[in-house]
This record gives sequence, structure tokens and C-alpha cells, in this order.
Amino acid sequence: MVQTAAEVGAPALHVLLLVDFQVGFVRAETEHLLKPVQGLVHDSFFSSVIATRFINVQGSLWQTAIHWDGLLSAREQALAVSLPPASILIDKKSYGIPHKDFEQLLKRLEGSRVFLAGIESDVCVAVIAASLFDAGLAPYVLCEFTGTNRGSEHQAHALDTLARIVGRDQMIEDFRSYSAANRS
Repeated sequence: MVQTAAEVGAPALHVLLLVDFQVGFVRAETEHLLKPVQGLVHDSFFSSVIATRFINVQGSLWQTAIHWDGLLSAREQALAVSLPPASILIDKKSYGIPHKDFEQLLKRLEGSRVFLAGIESDVCVAVIAASLFDAGLAPYVLCEFTGTNRGSEHQAHALDTLARIVGRDQMIEDFRSYSAANRS
């Protein structure tokens, strides 16, 4: 059963933080991530998986300021992969993680290595990476498991920006090699 952010337990060693990997965000530019991310969330390298889920609502700034009507339906908001049983799900209505949930998340992540993957690497993944860094935690970005619907040029820029945010050494381009060398 997927836990809510309020049901968070003791820290884990390797935590996967999957950002907004939802049906409504999977498009032609990101659909290649479906099978790899499904495998990633079930990889035994991770002691726990935390996923964020963006929820848009009628009258939100997404509609009024940005003129975007995406992810209003439950179908679009659904995760595009199935999570392992003890995963944590954080609902959000913003680019980042809500303050209360973020504080609980930081307690959960204490002493852990955090690995980021997900969709809209140029927006939500970058905001969450910056928030973690600002809180004193430099996450690892799993480059091959992130994407943006703005195309490959934007993805390249997003990965470059993420490297500036968290540090070039935090960018993992080949997860299989990294995890093989760093399994406990």
C-alpha cells in the first residue's frame, strides 16, 4: 500500500524521489521513459521510493496565469508507473513540494542518498533539486530517467542547469554502472 507523506518512517540508505511521472505528462517526448522508469522504481538498489503527484484544479494559477489546463482529471493525474508497496506519495499543487510535506520529507531523507528522476526536468525536477540543495542535501540526478516534453534540446539544457544546481558530480548518466559499483 502506498503511504502518504504523514506516514513516513525511519531513514533509508538510497531513496528514489520520482517527480511527477504521471499519465498527463507522458507524451511523445517522454514516452520512452515508461519502461525504464517502471524498472527503476522496482530496482533493489533503492531502499525506498517517494513519488510526487501534481494536482491541477479549476481556477488555479496554472489556468489563470499560464493558460494551461493540463492534469485537471484524475486520469491525467494518475502515476504512469506502479510503485512498490511501501512507497510514499506526495500530492502537490505547485512546482515544488508543499512546505509541511517538505519538512517531513527532509526528516525521512536524513542520512540517505537521494536520487531524482521524473518528468519536466526543466521545471519541477529542477525546482525540487534546488529545494533539496538549499536544505543541505545534494541529490543525485538520474539523467537517463528524466525528461521534458519540450524536446531534446530543452532536456540537454535542463541537465546542464541541474548540474549547476546540484553539482556535476551529482549527475549520473549511467545508472546501471553506478548502482553496480555502489550496492551495499
